[in-house]
Amino acid sequence: EFEAFVKDLVGAASFTRFKPSSQWVELMRVWEGVKLGFDPSQDLSGENCKSVNFSSVLEVVEDSSVTLSALVDAYNRKSGASLRVRGRNVLLLPSEMIRKFFHSA
Repeated sequence: EFEAFVKDLVGAASFTRFKPSSQWVELMRVWEGVKLGFDPSQDLSGENCKSVNFSSVLEVVEDSSVTLSALVDAYNRKSGASLRVRGRNVLLLPSEMIRKFFHSA
């Protein structure tokens, strides 16, 4: 699920500070837009990515010098994922990963 993904990405300590904040609400608003606009039948190859602005997340991470690119690199190494970053604050989620968020138990 998306919440567990964000926790894994930013770390438990940062997530604990982030979740009760208004920034969490903003991220959920953005994520809801991505979910509503996602059509898994349009991208069966899994190469199409959806963008999620993570600037609100970066406002509350434990170490303010950490970049989204560094968080994504660490997540990719740990999980074998292929997430990418556009610019400094936008996370690109592959369709395959978004599908997994819908099928989580």
